[in-house]
Amino acid sequence: MVSFSTGLNMAAVRTTGTGLALGKGGSAASRLLNLIQSDVGTALIWDYARTDRRFATPTGGANPAASGDVVGLDMDWSSHGTRTYAQVIAEGGYAGPSAVPGNHATQATGAAKPKWQAGPKPFLLYDGIDDLTNVPGLVPGASGTIVSAFRATAGIAATQAMIAGGTFSGNKRCRLALTATGLPSFVFNDQIISLPGSSDIRGTDVVMIQTWGNGRRRCYLSTYSDPLVIDEARVANMDGAGSSYKIGSLEGGDSDFFSGRIYGTLIRSVETANADIRNIVLPAFRSLYA
Repeated sequence: MVSFSTGLNMAAVRTTGTGLALGKGGSAASRLLNLIQSDVGTALIWDYARTDRRFATPTGGANPAASGDVVGLDMDWSSHGTRTYAQVIAEGGYAGPSAVPGNHATQATGAAKPKWQAGPKPFLLYDGIDDLTNVPGLVPGASGTIVSAFRATAGIAATQAMIAGGTFSGNKRCRLALTATGLPSFVFNDQIISLPGSSDIRGTDVVMIQTWGNGRRRCYLSTYSDPLVIDEARVANMDGAGSSYKIGSLEGGDSDFFSGRIYGTLIRSVETANADIRNIVLPAFRSLYA
């Protein structure tokens, strides 16, 4: 039996006899989980207060217990059209993290694993040198959404990618990134958009979002009070080929490594409506650091 309980700071899905809770952020998190529950080709990687969803290796190992512990498996919270983590445990079918359905982010190389950090708002720390996690099987297609809540290290004078996927050489790619001067950069195919008059956002907690479908894309930045839709350009669609999504590096995973905190990531294979971004996605991801 699965029962639901919601509190001021926690939207929870609990199973009998466990302390399982699905997500922080109150009703915003509940609405986000409802929004994506029937998705296929989705990954929701967030809520680093839940150390039981992180493991040292791609197949399991220890959960992080102290700041600096590495993470080689960062588990997907989405249902992506199949059983959720809560349902697996409720059914008595949990046999380790590899048995839980989901599009989990992984990293097998020890030196390239991000590090879990404790605190009032826990996060994964990426070193800007070689840290990244890979979401196997998820590649940008004709429609989709990518979201990153992060704080880049102040003063790092290098291009950095929070999330990227697709093919760099053929411009069949999408990316949320920062320029070497800390300006937000929304990359889609061969179009690169930065905000007119935008300022350095390194050292600032922020959410960036890019969503596309039907030959258009829209970009959002949480530091704009509305937040503002900054681009409605019609663009060529992705072809569903190339590199799977990487968190913390350029598509392909070999450069433009991110330095700083990542609070959460969302990948969807569908375009997200403007109202859902403003009323559901942004509030839920802001709750990870606000």
